Amino acid sequence: MHDIPPAILNQLELKPPATEQAIEQLLAFAKTTYETSLPEDYLAFLRFSDGCCGIGPNLFVTFEPAAEIGETTIGYGALEFAPGAVIIGSDGCGNIIGIDTRPALPDRMTYFWVDPIVLDWNEIALRTPSLADLLVSLDRYYCDDE
Repeated sequence: MHDIPPAILNQLELKPPATEQAIEQLLAFAKTTYETSLPEDYLAFLRFSDGCCGIGPNLFVTFEPAAEIGETTIGYGALEFAPGAVIIGSDGCGNIIGIDTRPALPDRMTYFWVDPIVLDWNEIALRTPSLADLLVSLDRYYCDDE
């Protein structure tokens, strides 16, 4: 992944790439649920690693495999409490990570980090324009040096 810094990638246990079938099913979920697609950087990540698990020292994120994103999104109640949210994982500390699809155009969608207890668009703790920016921000947030 050319846009995610090596220092971030080294903190992730990567998985084999997602199948195109799993990605197509995820895109069908986004299309059916929110009438939109998903950001290209996220789809590129899935083609590189179908989910991941953070191994630290600062990142312990877990990104769900493509085939589980729809179920995860529904399970967190996003359709009811934050329509437009696609939940892609968690930070390992109880907060969830997602994509805000409300702009409808994938290049204008943002990534967010929020406590699932207050899953509400007004309670977003962090919002970034790219997956790489989100990972860098979380790495800084959880850095032991600060």
